[in-house]
Amino acid sequence: MSNVIWCTGYRESFDWMEPRVFDGDGRPRQHRGVATDMPGLYFLGEEFMYAAASATLPGSCRDARYLAGQIRAASLP
Repeated sequence: MSNVIWCTGYRESFDWMEPRVFDGDGRPRQHRGVATDMPGLYFLGEEFMYAAASATLPGSCRDARYLAGQIRAASLP
């Protein structure tokens, strides 16, 4: 199994990704960073991925712990 975790930096750039990953507003279709339409794709560091702090270091650390658990669970037999 392979996974992709898409972490943003100072600006977003999704132009290389398939359009089906996004909603009508151009935002990733996700729940707490887990892509809803593409298994194995994860997002981190976006504003309001889970909470207002998701784009901050403390918030992204919390979100990363959650995503690590989701990736681990998805890779179990």
